[in-house]
Amino acid sequence: MKNFVNFSSKNLRNKLGDTLVVNEPPVKAEELLEEIKPLFDDYFVGEISFDGESLFYLLPNGQKFKLKIEEKTA
Repeated sequence: MKNFVNFSSKNLRNKLGDTLVVNEPPVKAEELLEEIKPLFDDYFVGEISFDGESLFYLLPNGQKFKLKIEEKTA
C-alpha cells in the first residue's frame, strides 16, 4: 500500500517557507480508497473488502454498502 499524504489543503506549506506544495504527483481515487480501508478495519464492525475500485461494507445486520470515490474535475 502506498503512503498517502493529503496535499489538498490550501494552507499546507512546504519546509521552504510559504511556497505551496504544488509539484506533488496526483493521487488516484483507488489509492485514496486503499488508505481509507484500514480505518474501516479499525473502527467499524462488519466485513470490509476492496476490489481495486470500491470498498464494500457488510454490516452484521445484513446491510450492504458500496463506497466509491471519483475525482472531481473542474
